[in-house]
Amino acid sequence: MQSSNCDEISIWIDTPRGRTRVCLSVPNRPMRMSDIVPLAQRFTDIQVEQAIAQEEAAGRSLTCRAGCGACCRQLVPISAPEAFLLADHVASLPPDQRDDSIARFGRLVEELRVRAAMPALQILARDYKQTDLKKVAENYFSYGLPCPLLLDESCSVYDVRPISCRDYNVTSPAEWCIHPTEHTINKIPTPSGMSFALARLAAKLTGNAPELITLGLALDWAEDHAPLAFEEWPGRDLIRGFLDELKQLPWPFQADESMQIEEDKN
Repeated sequence: MQSSNCDEISIWIDTPRGRTRVCLSVPNRPMRMSDIVPLAQRFTDIQVEQAIAQEEAAGRSLTCRAGCGACCRQLVPISAPEAFLLADHVASLPPDQRDDSIARFGRLVEELRVRAAMPALQILARDYKQTDLKKVAENYFSYGLPCPLLLDESCSVYDVRPISCRDYNVTSPAEWCIHPTEHTINKIPTPSGMSFALARLAAKLTGNAPELITLGLALDWAEDHAPLAFEEWPGRDLIRGFLDELKQLPWPFQADESMQIEEDKN
């Protein structure tokens, strides 16, 4: 079905429980790079829902619960489009909430400076391919610093939480996540990489190296790159570019088969 304002397209993606058809409305208008993030979130949610269902069918239950914020002290790398979307969300909060959120981000940045963590995180932001991401993540977790979006051990922006957060779900005892090096954490396997695809898309759009921004630095990064937040590209080109990046991910299926765009002829 088509209208003067949108094109309807169908995309088939593979999930742990088979192929799923996703129907999208692509605006016939320019889009900002942050506008592509909800699509990436939707793809991630589909994959995660199917993966959880498969685990439950095998007798394993999701142990993640509201109030269990151990994983919210991990390094959360996000792409430039995600950073802009997060900054927009914080800016849209009621003044008291917005100011409190900004203050928490500021305190986290100061803690990272005190711990001399900024150089490694800044290299990650400039070009993630030049970084030992595993080592940086391990060091970050050792600091025990809570995410600035964590309130009462629960995510305060759950509906718009980053892709890395959506993708992290476990079946091992939740309390084990507090000391992950002492236990085997059973993360539910999902075809991850949406943030990497978004980072590479942003790099191609801007001519820069692919960047992954630490969530706690997202507001500062977005402010430093504010003009880029408002640049626009044709919506259909932006979505095609994102799907092309998904095809490059090392997923356990052939993306060129599962990420086809089919015009809806109705």
